[in-house]
Amino acid sequence: MTRTTTLLVLFSLLLLFSPPAGAGSEPPPKVAVLPIELQAPQDLAYLVNGVRTMLGSRLAMGGRAQLLDRSEVEQALAGDKPQRPAEFRLLGEKLGANYLLTGSLTALGGSVSLDTVLHEVGSADPPRYFSAIAPTEGEVIAAVDRLASEIRAALAGEEPPAAPAPLPAPLPDQGQPAYISPHPARQLPGRASEGSPFIRAGEVSRLQGLSKSHDIPLGLRAMDAGDLTGDGATEFVLAGSNRVEIYRRLQGRFVRVGQVSTLNRYPIHYISLADLNGDGRAEIVISASDERSPSSLIVAWNGNEFVPTHTNIPWYIRAMSLPMEGAVLVGQRAAAGGDIVRPGLFRLELLADGSVEQGSQLATPGRLNLFDFIYVDLDDDGIDEIVAITQNNRMEVLSAGGARLWISEEQYGGTTRFLGGFDSSGHDPEVAHKPVHLFVPGRIVSHDVTRDGLPDIVINRNISALPLSLGRLRSYSAGEVHALSWDGHGMNEIWRTRRIEGYVADIQVGPGDEGTELFVGVVPKSDGLGIRPSSESAIYVYPMLYNPE
Repeated sequence: MTRTTTLLVLFSLLLLFSPPAGAGSEPPPKVAVLPIELQAPQDLAYLVNGVRTMLGSRLAMGGRAQLLDRSEVEQALAGDKPQRPAEFRLLGEKLGANYLLTGSLTALGGSVSLDTVLHEVGSADPPRYFSAIAPTEGEVIAAVDRLASEIRAALAGEEPPAAPAPLPAPLPDQGQPAYISPHPARQLPGRASEGSPFIRAGEVSRLQGLSKSHDIPLGLRAMDAGDLTGDGATEFVLAGSNRVEIYRRLQGRFVRVGQVSTLNRYPIHYISLADLNGDGRAEIVISASDERSPSSLIVAWNGNEFVPTHTNIPWYIRAMSLPMEGAVLVGQRAAAGGDIVRPGLFRLELLADGSVEQGSQLATPGRLNLFDFIYVDLDDDGIDEIVAITQNNRMEVLSAGGARLWISEEQYGGTTRFLGGFDSSGHDPEVAHKPVHLFVPGRIVSHDVTRDGLPDIVINRNISALPLSLGRLRSYSAGEVHALSWDGHGMNEIWRTRRIEGYVADIQVGPGDEGTELFVGVVPKSDGLGIRPSSESAIYVYPMLYNPE
């Protein structure tokens, strides 16, 4: 019996013996499972229909959902695939569905990734994301079972099945090394008398420990580091909700050298630094918005102080490094109606009169938003890949054309920052005053950690205290920073920091007092939700010495 025939028989048996839906006091929600998108070689096409059928059957188990007939769904689609929230709403209303479930099946080497998105029709809540990975084709059925269990729990408003327990926090330092890595032959130099702030799996060596700033009276939302004054020294830019503070390290102490306030109506959600005008000094690019529209600004050093040069910019903005271009200001427009952002990213030019002019559009995959990704040539073939973070905190690597090459099983890049807020337009009484969130992922940093001439990825990994299936609520009780390398098939861990108690708000890598350093902005006493902001933050500094011998 062939592999394909075996799996098809298993699918059929599981569907045959699925328990019938039970009766409840309230009618179960109506769910339409849309066609599964195949992002894999055609020899896996046989899985698509089986996964779609089994997923629907499993969702209906126990009377948790009423599955809409597939022929009705296909007829309503008429060959068109919805892309925007308004299109999903119209399709759901046409079908009389409460929920629409979309999904994709991706080949990742020998494993298979199942990624689904649950859209609640008529709700302003963001869609909910669910993923499962089958290490082999033979384990697809078990992955579908796990996926369906999580979605069933979400439909019933229950806690999802327990996830694997997070790694335990390290014991108090008893001379333990601080880098953990799956590559024990690579040693990290440092003083043997001190524990290291990085963790490596297996045999490890020691590294000089981290340093920490004093407690800074600012509820940190975003952070970046760079040379703002053109003298070669590193400044640290810390952003609270409506205030930006600039610090320098002088003899090991963080000293504030500047401050800029922003409008209370527009909380800051992203900070980036780049020398956009070629004067040798990086500008501070501040992206800020209320629940409906952005009002961003640019701040620069004028030789005496930090001053805004461009204000009330009606774009979400970010300084990005683009292939063959270098640092460029890129923007994305807010959308009208139920959407938060318009599709399309555009180059922006800063004009001398304080205005901003729209330039050409970036050739990026349409599903990527401004803060989701970076370009980086992971394999040194002259063509940049795209490293991105999804809304359910999965890291993915895409080809230049947008084809997915890999997606993580672990969660990375989680933050409490978001675009959107509350729909108070009053146009739809069913969704008015409900939160509409698009989360802003953590900063993805490209740096040659291993000094082998190839770029690696450094990313935060906040440890969630709440399941992501709760949608708009994000809570993080602790965090880590991970360094990952690309081997042509997937990302592999190089090291990770020891567990940091508190919320990791942002990271950056740059020159410091001891060579290249990792800077981590931490909110030690955060409630993790971004609801009750902490009034204090700190910068953790890690030396990134590395010796591959």
